[in-house]
Amino acid sequence: MADNNLAVVAGAMDEPVAQTAKALTPVNALERIQLIDILRGFALFGVLIANMKGYSLPMNAYFGFGADWPGLTPLDQGVDQFILWAIKVKFLSLFAVLFGLGLSVQLMRAQARGISVVPRYTRRLLVLLMFGTAHFILFWFGDILHTYALVGFILLLFRNLSVKVLGRILQGFFLAIILGTFVGSVVPVFRPHPAPSPKLKDWQKTQREAAKLQLDQKMQEEVRILGTGTFTEATQLRARQWLELYADWGTLGYFTFVLHLFLMGLYAGKRRIFQDVEANLPFLRKCMWFGLACLIAGLIRFVPPTPNIPVSQFVRNLLNAFSGYTFFFYAAGIALLTYRSATWRQKFSVIGPVGRMALTNYLTHTLLATSIFYGYGWGLGYFGKMGSTWGLVLSLAIYAAQIPFSAWWLKNFQFGPVEWLWRSLTYGKVQPMKALPEAQSRVGAIA
Repeated sequence: MADNNLAVVAGAMDEPVAQTAKALTPVNALERIQLIDILRGFALFGVLIANMKGYSLPMNAYFGFGADWPGLTPLDQGVDQFILWAIKVKFLSLFAVLFGLGLSVQLMRAQARGISVVPRYTRRLLVLLMFGTAHFILFWFGDILHTYALVGFILLLFRNLSVKVLGRILQGFFLAIILGTFVGSVVPVFRPHPAPSPKLKDWQKTQREAAKLQLDQKMQEEVRILGTGTFTEATQLRARQWLELYADWGTLGYFTFVLHLFLMGLYAGKRRIFQDVEANLPFLRKCMWFGLACLIAGLIRFVPPTPNIPVSQFVRNLLNAFSGYTFFFYAAGIALLTYRSATWRQKFSVIGPVGRMALTNYLTHTLLATSIFYGYGWGLGYFGKMGSTWGLVLSLAIYAAQIPFSAWWLKNFQFGPVEWLWRSLTYGKVQPMKALPEAQSRVGAIA
């Protein structure tokens, strides 16, 4: 099912591009693309839910590096499985796609004015890298801002490619996933696996037990430091975690994955998929069905593994690989609903302000969560003590509070506070903050 829908979406990448109706001008508070804000606000909702386990538990428990956290109840484990199936990679991916979309919008506006986007965008990325590095070292290991900044520099190399070429590149990524899954599933089966000797088995068992003991000790030390330790100890811990992550070759694969999501956003922006929904209705429908197939494919995680048969393993791994593209279903579904129905447009519009000040809200998640979970003398010190169920409840409460706060803020100011700082540092001068009189009652944005 996933393969058929993949072919439909891949083929649709060569369809005619919606034409820009008029020359683009610099963005201000009155000319925002509300649908993109809604999507960003929706993505931020999932990002908060996905990140809550990372705020409240040790790094290895969050990433699942063979670590089972003993405090999780069966209900917590069920909530975890739901989040892995429907939320985690999907919403993080959508957030990354929207970042790439932002570059394409800025690029088109710069081209319309006959200037280069590179100098300004480079400054934006440098400031974002500064924010992200500080966020990682001082607050939380799961920061995505520095990753976006680093991969954003690579994305600039693709800025002048046509929609058709970008579509071909994305098709190549999909085919690489299929080929890589096939090789990873089938080749090991035909590789000789001589039976280990009893001595080797004992050695392997000893190594596993030693590794697990070391991992448990590392997590308990993290609980001690973040729950009752000092800020200096915590900063030193995150510096070590930074080195661990970047010493792992898997980080390179992650960067590649983020780059291909950025390219999707660049493609979507150049094709004006969310700027002109009406012209892209057929493509959006195909994306929605493809995303629904990916959501269904993700149910394979609840099915017990089949015997070690090459074909069955390949199918299982392929379904797992494409389950991460469920965000197609979410994004296209919201676009179609808001286009077709004024009622749904009004319902979704309430999260537009959250998306307009997404950077502020994203960093606020960390400030609030660390105040609850960390110690340092001012936090509540609940690190390692809250399961996934209560973490989900806390996520819903925080996001619910951000909806009215964001709306109130943007009635009085043009930008969120961190967005204002980002913009001011990018331009090298203080930017106007007070909202324009005409914009007092309007919300919606693309940064």
